[in-house]
Amino acid sequence: MSRCAIYMSCLFVIALTGCRTGTPPPADVAEKASVPVTAEETGSTTNQTAAAVNPLRDLFTEARELLGQGDTNAVLEKLEQALDAPELSDDGPAIYKAITSVMLMGGRVEETKTRLAASFKAEPDLSMSSLGGVRHYYLAQDDRDSAHAWVEQLLGLALEDRMTATLTTWQLEEYLHREDVDRVCAILTAALKSQPAERAADVVGSVLARVVKAEQADLLARILDLVEGVPDSSPRLVQQAAVYRIVLDAMRGNLPQAIDAFSGFLDAGDLASLRYLFRSLSTQAQKQGDRTAVDSLCLAVLDRQEVAAEAIQGVAVATYCGAAASPEHFAEYPTRITKLLELGVSPEMIRNPFVGQYRTIFKTGDAGLARAMIGLAERLSALVDDEQAKDTYLGLALDGYVVLDDYRKAVAMVDKGFRKADSDWQAVMVPKLRAHLAMEEGHTQEAIQHFREFMRAAAAQTPDSAALAQTLGMNAARIGDLWRGIGEADKAQAAYVEARAHYNQALKSDGHTPEQKKSIGEQLSRIASQLEAK
Repeated sequence: MSRCAIYMSCLFVIALTGCRTGTPPPADVAEKASVPVTAEETGSTTNQTAAAVNPLRDLFTEARELLGQGDTNAVLEKLEQALDAPELSDDGPAIYKAITSVMLMGGRVEETKTRLAASFKAEPDLSMSSLGGVRHYYLAQDDRDSAHAWVEQLLGLALEDRMTATLTTWQLEEYLHREDVDRVCAILTAALKSQPAERAADVVGSVLARVVKAEQADLLARILDLVEGVPDSSPRLVQQAAVYRIVLDAMRGNLPQAIDAFSGFLDAGDLASLRYLFRSLSTQAQKQGDRTAVDSLCLAVLDRQEVAAEAIQGVAVATYCGAAASPEHFAEYPTRITKLLELGVSPEMIRNPFVGQYRTIFKTGDAGLARAMIGLAERLSALVDDEQAKDTYLGLALDGYVVLDDYRKAVAMVDKGFRKADSDWQAVMVPKLRAHLAMEEGHTQEAIQHFREFMRAAAAQTPDSAALAQTLGMNAARIGDLWRGIGEADKAQAAYVEARAHYNQALKSDGHTPEQKKSIGEQLSRIASQLEAK
């Protein structure tokens, strides 16, 4: 178990048990009294041994037991002592954060604030993980004013850069909530001047993301003007401004210009920015009902595969196909797949969207559309070297021919060697396909022979399955129909009797749904009428 998991386990127990006898705090207060911390903030390492983890686990196990007894003071004493334990030297931030949470849930808010204010100045590495503790405690009680006052109090202490950047972000978050746009811009202006470039970029990035999420285009424009006005700006701030300027164009409906600017980012190779921009622009295009813009965005990537990262290409392919993944646009699907192949997109990248929509498109009942998809499945199979991938595409084609009752094409695929090495599949499916083709061509006795071969193979492979009896009943009844059709009444009656026995056996099984049992009952009624008609 990781240090983070152990620590969160401890907090979960705290949230359940409370800390003051008779007046436990609300569970959401306990939960929000802490925030997730990174390995950097806690001082924990990712390369930890079992020996390094066990002391922390043991500590929190004892703490849980003491909390269960309502002995908060004993918990705090044990955690405080653990801060000085050599074997827990790497876990100080996690222990300190647990102490903070226990104190807050015990109602010792002012004492906690005093302790933290001193620790943030004297021991930032130890206390950084508790930076949000008091704020989240107040927010859990819907006391935004107290949370904000605490943040501004800490900002007045001139803490280290990491803390100041985080606190400034929280300060701006509150002013955004209050819709105090002028105050937001004033704080950002000061941060851009006073904070180190990377920390300022952290603050700016967080605010920009929130403003975009709130769809505040005018405020976004003001902030971008501020950022772009910084002399000798850092590369990261320049990049942020460029990215969000493109997003602003999209928000304001200028999608063609935004997409052109996005294309320029492909050469830069900044995968994070490309992902964000692609997602933002496609979302805006979909909101605005502009399918042309969605296509332009996707093709901007796929037309330049030599510079576009594979991850972005994959997203573009999925989005391009997804634009035709609704019933009103299904007719476009084969055309889009063909376009991707013309662009040189790999069959592997096309496989997921193609396979994902294949059977759904067949449900439309459009034979022309179905045949187009079958043709593409066969074309894709010829473009891949991996045998499993070939079988995936050819299997879809075979399924398609069966759906269309085109057994001549289905049998031709088998004769060409489809799944030749799979003897079990061959034993069951080949006679089944040949039986249907023989029926189609009017070769009744040949069809009966193949159906019998299929039934024997199915019985051998799945002797005790719930579906077998129903399958045998259905095929025996079909054989009865075939004998009846050529005037062999006695043979037909024998087949119907056999089918009745299989269906009755199927009804005894617990493996059938009520709908399946209803269908079996209907088949038994039909067979009974055939037997009576002799």
